[in-house]
Amino acid sequence: MSPLSLKVTLEQMRQGAVKTCAECFQMEYRMATRMMENPDFFEGVRSVIVDKDRNPKWSKHDITKVTTKEVEAFFEPLDKDQELILYPSATAATEKEE
Repeated sequence: MSPLSLKVTLEQMRQGAVKTCAECFQMEYRMATRMMENPDFFEGVRSVIVDKDRNPKWSKHDITKVTTKEVEAFFEPLDKDQELILYPSATAATEKEE
């Protein structure tokens, strides 16, 4: 796993612990959208599935080089037309499960 992904995952767990299920869906969607824009995702796929060399060249080689700003960017709202739409019935159902 890339150093950036490790830090994003830790932040995801921290934030998710205090969110509703609907808020977690929103957060996960934002993260997934941003991860697909990140070169480390494609590098991971290349190293495991395409070339199978298992030798990824991450954008940051050291977890200490990953900044808070870089991590926080994964959780920022998307453009309005890109946000996940949760319909009231689905939102109500997920709230009841908690």
